[in-house]
Amino acid sequence: MTTATLEIYRTESGAVYEVVGRRVRRTSATGDGPIGDWQDYVAINRLPAALMRPGSQGEVLEILLVGGRRIYTSRLVVPTD
Repeated sequence: MTTATLEIYRTESGAVYEVVGRRVRRTSATGDGPIGDWQDYVAINRLPAALMRPGSQGEVLEILLVGGRRIYTSRLVVPTD
């Protein structure tokens, strides 16, 4: 039996990104299921939101997929206690 770590990133626009191993997919924030298929990625970077919109606070994700395509998210929602 193997185990995997699931990382979840939520954005202000309502998107949820699930990351397992070297794969990522976008899912519905309402729990309706996946919006996209699993895709292999090379890197996931957290960037200052001000790079996308000057004056913005917080962070966005840059997801570099295998094949060179990049996905940029809206600002990440900070988890609350």
